[in-house]
Amino acid sequence: MKHEAFISIEHKEYNEIRQKSQFGGLGQLFSIENNCPKTYTAHPTVANRRKLYKIAYLCYSIYSYKKVSNFANFMKRDKKRANLQEFEETLKKGHLSVFSNEDIIRIFGWSKTSVKFLLHRYTKRGITTRLKNGLYAMSGATISEFYVANRLCEPSYISLETALSFHHIIPETVYAITSMTTRIPHERDFNGTSYEYHRVLARAFTGYKPTPQGSFTVLIAEPEKALVDHCYMAARGLRKPLDPERTRMQNLNKHKINTYARLFRNKKMMVLLEKLLSVKL
Repeated sequence: MKHEAFISIEHKEYNEIRQKSQFGGLGQLFSIENNCPKTYTAHPTVANRRKLYKIAYLCYSIYSYKKVSNFANFMKRDKKRANLQEFEETLKKGHLSVFSNEDIIRIFGWSKTSVKFLLHRYTKRGITTRLKNGLYAMSGATISEFYVANRLCEPSYISLETALSFHHIIPETVYAITSMTTRIPHERDFNGTSYEYHRVLARAFTGYKPTPQGSFTVLIAEPEKALVDHCYMAARGLRKPLDPERTRMQNLNKHKINTYARLFRNKKMMVLLEKLLSVKL
């Protein structure tokens, strides 16, 4: 009778779990609903008793585990609002082709757990694409590569060869998107494009401005700062010095170049700049 009383209590708790979860499919989720009888015999067999113990223990674990409770709340509270069409339209209105978990929480007011399950499900179905941990984009959306570069690593701005080519200072076509950041240097690949990030001193993390590019606004170094950044990398042996004959510097502001160059406090870089500009800085 001791065992029967224990089983009866656990069965009652199982019913309470189903009511409190407000999920309705909790038993089916764990494939145990058909194994939990509504009534018990006065003398259950040993095999049935073991099965009931397992069911009761599983139900108790589910009830005590907060993540299951959070998931049940998500399914009840946010199922109506987690509509794909509404999701896409809201992001388009906010011009969010690239978004983070925090962006979705701020816009829709969902919980962190809700957003996590939603984006995981959408990514698995191919609706969204994961750029990195916590950063997503709508699949098939046309996104500026410069904007992706800004978002993949924050803080950062487009510089070096990419910015020099953008400002028509060098004639070469650049395939990798190069940026400067205060974080550790690294590379990333997304949609067949390589993104390079090089470290710059915090005091020299300046000389960039927001630049419209289509429907996006991206951070790109000014032509003078891009030139100085490149000479800094060349002074460290990470880049080849620019060829003066192939570099268009007629419209550059030499005062700006001097101002940005002094932020690095690098004598070797100053020598390279003087050779490139044929002017003593």
